[in-house]
Amino acid sequence: MLPIIVNQVFTSRCRSGLAVEHRAISCWTTGSGTRTGRSCAYLIFFRLLARAGATNVGLVTFLIPVSAILLGVLILGEALAARHFAGMALIGLGLILIDGRAVSAVTARFSGKRLAPRGNG
Repeated sequence: MLPIIVNQVFTSRCRSGLAVEHRAISCWTTGSGTRTGRSCAYLIFFRLLARAGATNVGLVTFLIPVSAILLGVLILGEALAARHFAGMALIGLGLILIDGRAVSAVTARFSGKRLAPRGNG
């Protein structure tokens, strides 16, 4: 992709009241970096999909609200309320239940059965 060169003109007032023009030339690249990043993310996503399965890959979407809350606290200085902790705990519990490994380990422990190794395929 070719870069777009934009000539911007800014006007400001100096102490004597005269208008002074400032010219700034900025260069923007249109999409070449984002296409590379998207293609790498696409390849990583489908490699993970083949390894972990669709259910486990879909679980990542539940982490979006948790990461948004944590980034809001860390970057924007927002305050955490009790409802945020409760929501994150419910999301974590849901992830554990949907994944199923912890539930099967607990039931196998109480029933005395040994767990079979999980395989893909």
